[in-house]
Amino acid sequence: MERFAFAILLGMIPMAATSAPLAEDLKDYVVAFDMAALDRDAQEHLQQIIDDPQASHGTKVLSVHTVLDRNGALRHVDIHGDELPPAQAQIGLASLK
Repeated sequence: MERFAFAILLGMIPMAATSAPLAEDLKDYVVAFDMAALDRDAQEHLQQIIDDPQASHGTKVLSVHTVLDRNGALRHVDIHGDELPPAQAQIGLASLK
């Protein structure tokens, strides 16, 4: 009986992982962001990036970062989790534009 219950639990894990909301998925790629700053199109674009099975984690991080930054939703933080002043938060994304 315990093995049966364990098998059911294991079978439910992928479903739980795929049904997580976008905000939870984004935490795998960036530390701090503002979901309220994202319109529906930006959210759909982010979900496509996350769901792309052929993209590496690094590519997804850069793509998610770019979409969040362009929509004013990215929150830069220091290593202690505090938000940085805008002057210190500039990142050179010229090569990605």
